[in-house]
Amino acid sequence: QYMVVLGNQTEVDGKPMKFLNDIDVVDQDVLIFTDSSNKWDRRHFMNILLEGIPNGRVLRLTRSTGKIDVVMDKLYFPNGIQLFPDKQSFLVSETGAARIKRHWIAGPRMGETEIFADNLPGLPDNIRPGKNGTFWIGLAAVRHSDQFSFLDYLANKPYIRKCILQLVPERQWEWLLSMFATKHALILQLNEDGQIIASAHDPTGQVIKEVSQVTEDNEHLYLGSYRAPFIAHLRKDLIVY
Repeated sequence: QYMVVLGNQTEVDGKPMKFLNDIDVVDQDVLIFTDSSNKWDRRHFMNILLEGIPNGRVLRLTRSTGKIDVVMDKLYFPNGIQLFPDKQSFLVSETGAARIKRHWIAGPRMGETEIFADNLPGLPDNIRPGKNGTFWIGLAAVRHSDQFSFLDYLANKPYIRKCILQLVPERQWEWLLSMFATKHALILQLNEDGQIIASAHDPTGQVIKEVSQVTEDNEHLYLGSYRAPFIAHLRKDLIVY
């Protein structure tokens, strides 16, 4: 059995929820979740990246009252969301900005936001807890300092991005982006201070690429991809710290 808690037809602060993405549970009554864009839906997620407009949000639903309020806004493609163990703060990945932010919802720093990890070597997708207070990050795309990145090149060129969206058919510019995309798959492990302490690579994308989530158990990491019809696994003892 299931019930619909929230429909995407609902507007919050006069703006529609177009792309409900990830969710975490604060308690039995309160849920927090990402709305990646109030303009584009899931099928047009590449438009969010290319347009580069901060119209994503983190929303909070109180089930007992049905109230929805905005916790964070003006985010660049907010994607994965993960509470800290004490549930006083959470992490949210800004896929469109290659960074992760931390926001406090309780305690003495309630309402504060800080950058948790910046200029990541890829576009962060989901965030999931690891052992010893760490976090695993799947990267939906990899950025190389010694290779051309079409999205990085367009980052400070809003006029060109706008022209591409308006004049070039979607399939053609998606093909253009794919020409510059690397098949390199990468996952990161971050400590509680946002520092990268471990990583694992599939440099040719032979097994998996475009990792969207990493889930850890005692012996393995399980990797999902938004493009792959399977779940890959990696032995944890192969990761070098």
